[in-house]
Amino acid sequence: AIRNLQSAISHLPTQLADIITQVEALTREHGLTCAWQSIAGQSTGVAWDGEAVGIAQAFSKLRAFACERKGHVSVERASDEVSARLEKAMPRRADFAVMQKLKAQFDPEGVFPTLADM
Repeated sequence: AIRNLQSAISHLPTQLADIITQVEALTREHGLTCAWQSIAGQSTGVAWDGEAVGIAQAFSKLRAFACERKGHVSVERASDEVSARLEKAMPRRADFAVMQKLKAQFDPEGVFPTLADM
């Protein structure tokens, strides 16, 4: 079954070539198909199609790659199966509890989705 993920990577303009090279390498490594678009050289949107396990593994590696370069990767959309795998595969950041408290305070009705809701 084909599953998908759409994500956004924030990075410095000087890191664009490295980010795209890494996205393409992960795409090949995990047998995925990919489309990407750079926005003003500071953000890159990536869409992956393929098996959920490969997408989750590639996303985890891309997230680590971006973090090492002081960047950030976020999920914009993901299938249920990919979301479930990402929840299991991605370690919680140290500030996760603080972010959850802020979300509960500013979004008590749960209007904005969490990764598990996507």
